[in-house]
Amino acid sequence: MQSAPLPSNESERIQALKDLDILDTASEFLYDDITDLASHICETPISLISLIDSDRQWFKSRHGLAAMETPREYAFCAHAILGDTLFEIPDSRKDMRFHDNPLVTGDPNVIFYAGIPLDNGDGLKIGTLCVIDNKPRQLSENQKRLLRGLANQVIAIVKLRRAHFEIDRKNIDLQAALKAKANFLATMSHEIRTPMNGIIGITNLMMDETQDEQALENLRTVANCGDNLMILLNDILDFSKMESGMLLLERLPFSLKIIIRNTFGVLSPLAKKKGLTLRVDSPSSLDWVTGDSTRLTQILVNLIGNAIKFTAAGEILLTIRILSSEKNRVALNFSVRDNGIGISKAQQTL
Repeated sequence: MQSAPLPSNESERIQALKDLDILDTASEFLYDDITDLASHICETPISLISLIDSDRQWFKSRHGLAAMETPREYAFCAHAILGDTLFEIPDSRKDMRFHDNPLVTGDPNVIFYAGIPLDNGDGLKIGTLCVIDNKPRQLSENQKRLLRGLANQVIAIVKLRRAHFEIDRKNIDLQAALKAKANFLATMSHEIRTPMNGIIGITNLMMDETQDEQALENLRTVANCGDNLMILLNDILDFSKMESGMLLLERLPFSLKIIIRNTFGVLSPLAKKKGLTLRVDSPSSLDWVTGDSTRLTQILVNLIGNAIKFTAAGEILLTIRILSSEKNRVALNFSVRDNGIGISKAQQTL
């Protein structure tokens, strides 16, 4: 018996096989269908997808064979991966390399063998798709052609499987990165909120105690800036939560009129400086609703604040309308109208 010599690129070949993460994995019907089809086409009782490891041949799929692996030194497939084309042994008993091979003289009695090398695309043969019979024979040209086609499908499935696992791994890494970023932003937001709450609290206290009108106006500006900064911190934190899928909306009752009054209170100084009027048009009976008051406040501050930024004169109108109301569920529509530059028709089509 002659064991196959090692390929000249053995270390690279073994690494390519390891990188596929396919050794010692569970059976998969895609591979099993191919070995079943190969046996049917070539009219052989055995067909294998054999992967040549450093000291064994391991069968990713096997049709007609119980063994899951054999020593590499006995493997016909170890000879097959040395070439680029079909490796065929019509009668192993007449071949000096195999006549006394334990796989020939004992179970499974490999008399006929034909194997197509499985090339990973970089010239590295990771194994074979092979067919085996316990009697002498040769494949027809049509059988050889179809066997080569099936071998190509094996490689295609291997690559697709690896790409799928790589995507899953990157997705896990991405989720971990998003979670780390969310934790960082949550920590930083908390650390910044603490002194900001102190600044806002002291500012409000000084406003209550100050009689000087100019000092009071300056303190109002500080208070408004602090409120806007807190809103910005909440926006950043919420965006991070949305990225990581951790944002949960509250469903609590709140007064819509109070939300509007507080929102206008934050933005009125900015509007006043530009000579703008803030106005709301809402049904008089509409007040208590259920939802997320914090997120609604953020949305309104962003929309109205943006309107103030791009409006030079006139008024900014917040309109609230009831879209539907049934079974204690109310859907509202909020719209903001201003006299700003608007969005060009070209930008609207983007």
